[in-house]
This record gives sequence, C-alpha cells and structure tokens, in this order.
Amino acid sequence: PVLAAASNQAGAAPAGGMRSRTGLRDSERAVRPAVTVVPGERILVLGDGEHSYEALLAAEDAEAQGAIAAVQCITRSPAILGAAMQSVSRFSDAYGSGAPCFLYNLLGHRPDRLWIMTEVVKDQQNEARAALSLLGRDIPVEVFGCSYGRGGT
Repeated sequence: PVLAAASNQAGAAPAGGMRSRTGLRDSERAVRPAVTVVPGERILVLGDGEHSYEALLAAEDAEAQGAIAAVQCITRSPAILGAAMQSVSRFSDAYGSGAPCFLYNLLGHRPDRLWIMTEVVKDQQNEARAALSLLGRDIPVEVFGCSYGRGGT
C-alpha cells in the first residue's frame, strides 16, 4: 500500500478528549449516551484509534444487559491479508493526521449491530456503512461521541 501524502501529519486530540495521553492517577470514564441492547443480540464495538478503553467499557455494558459483545479497534496498523486476516476495511483518521486507518475481519463476530466509540465524530458512520456494503451486509451502525471531564487528577 502507498501512504497518503499527508500521512505523517500531526493529528489533533479534542479538548474534551482522554487525559490518559499525559498520564493518570485515577481511571477515567467517558460521558457518552447510554447503550441499550436486546438480550442475545451480537454487538461489535469499535474503538476509534487510541480510543479503545471506552469500547471495552461499552461492550461490558452491553454484556451486562445480555448481549454478546466483541471489541475491535480501527487502527493505523497495516496488515497483510491471508490466514487469520480475511478482510480489510478502510477508514479515515478522525484525528486529522491523514494516515490511512484499517479494520480487519469486520464480520468475523457476525454482528447484528455495530457501535463506534470515538472522541472525534467525523464520517465513521458512513465509512462503516460503506465497508459493510462492500462485504455484502447492511446492519445498523451507531456512533457514540465520548467526552471527558477535566476535574480530578
């Protein structure tokens, strides 16, 4: 693959983003819309870039309501298809770096619904729908904008 011309630009973390980039004494949890599921529903929860911890927490919330959840991340890491890597979907970098982003095996969990947890809401919903369409699926895609308070340590 050829990298985009601007793929090494600095991205921008949002003002209300995770403080964990600079170290924490206490864990932090995002403010985001509540998640609701139907028991037995299969949910694939995606973390966008570095925003993976909130995806794990959302998956735990879904499982507490009876869903079957899996967590993956949209990543800047390229991989070669083959063996365990059966499909690749492409996304834009929401942080504005210009780096290409990837999601592997989007349908491996056989999801009924797709959630994307992100600090920066951009075009993730349309990109995910396009990726699903290329793979022959049409399932609901929800994007959860997550923000963090500035109090505490």
